[in-house]
Amino acid sequence: MPTTTARHCARRLVALLGLTLAAASASAAPVLTLGVLGGAITVGDNLSVELRISGVADLYGWEVDIRFDPALLSLSSQSAGNFFDTGGPSLFVPGVLDGGTGVISFVAGSLFGGVAGVDNDGVLARFSFNTSASGPATFSLSNATLIDSQLSSISGVTLRGLTVDIQQPVGGGQPVSLPGTLALALPPLVWLVRSRRVAAVSG
Repeated sequence: MPTTTARHCARRLVALLGLTLAAASASAAPVLTLGVLGGAITVGDNLSVELRISGVADLYGWEVDIRFDPALLSLSSQSAGNFFDTGGPSLFVPGVLDGGTGVISFVAGSLFGGVAGVDNDGVLARFSFNTSASGPATFSLSNATLIDSQLSSISGVTLRGLTVDIQQPVGGGQPVSLPGTLALALPPLVWLVRSRRVAAVSG
């Protein structure tokens, strides 16, 4: 029979193994984060925001709501990130925008077909915003759902928002007026560029 000392050592080993597994599980918990691309943002600039994920295993599909400040920003576009590029066929579903409250609901992406989920860190989606006023623009995430390739929920997701300080342009942001001759030349120039593009596509 094992001695008291041996049993005590075995119990300590099991306890340490349990702590190690718990720490590994905690470190592998998925994190959804909003991040901004580029440097300083001033009124009138385009603001690019990425929805990023890390620490996830076997991700097959996802859905989340995003809230922003409609007093400072307006949404101009939504597009898929590159997270599922290595996983197989996938689709991206742009969210439903409520511009009055600044909520983009049911933004979603998924693989489809009999493929495994993706183990990776990467970008799930990208959003572009027009900036209309200065101040701290706050973004937050809610109602996140992650599923694996067995269509089971992935639990323990952490949500991290973002605050971007939008600055007034130097000089108060007054629009710069074009010289008269240049202003008159712009419409024909735009027409010429467009016609060349059409010709190139047709050719």
